[in-house]
Amino acid sequence: MRRLPQTEALIERNPVDCSTSPLPPDTVSGNRARDFNRWANAAAVLLALNRNQDAVNASGRALEKFSDSAALWYISGKALMMMDDPSEAEKALLRSAALEANVATWSELANLYRVQRRRLAAINALERLAVISPNRPPILVLLGHTYLEAANPQEAIDAFDRAEKSLPSEAANPALAEADHGRAAAWAMLGDLTKALSFEEKAVRIAPQNASFWTELARLYGLQGRKAEAEKADEHANALAKLVAP
Repeated sequence: MRRLPQTEALIERNPVDCSTSPLPPDTVSGNRARDFNRWANAAAVLLALNRNQDAVNASGRALEKFSDSAALWYISGKALMMMDDPSEAEKALLRSAALEANVATWSELANLYRVQRRRLAAINALERLAVISPNRPPILVLLGHTYLEAANPQEAIDAFDRAEKSLPSEAANPALAEADHGRAAAWAMLGDLTKALSFEEKAVRIAPQNASFWTELARLYGLQGRKAEAEKADEHANALAKLVAP
């Protein structure tokens, strides 16, 4: 309940501290299905309240009643991630993923693997995610960058190409600019500065407000010995950076 002048009296009569109130609020019933639902609902609420250890405990109580709940394994994994326990979080999330192909679960796994710099595992998670997600372009762009981090530029280009193909035909789509920026990095890694510059110039045309694109463009011009163009691009990047500086 929101604390407003008209609700103050009711709040004072019924004080509830969301950070400590026990959930579920009443004792278990002895009915397996009913107790499962109580603990499962409590786990979801506790996770939303950032009471992560309590969410793990409630999930565990619910899973004692029914262990094949993908949602509860996800809640447990998410809470364990928030508690900085990636090893146990991974186990719970993998149990969830084995029970159900879920976008949220594979997103958490992909993030976990990227943070741990487990590139191949992250690539596998993102490839799976790209198959089941209704919003494929940003996933494929992230996949492309992960391939770059794994020093696999050719696979990165393929991922960025797939990102473009999955986009609507809008020339000014920011996701397309990100894909072009990624392709520029991949071609530069392969040693083809001409193609790299072509894609970075395209990215700048689509998203001229992105300072990092201009910075990379300046770097690529410099590598080709095009000093005047490099300086101009660098000036543009600095001007954009000043606009967003606090």
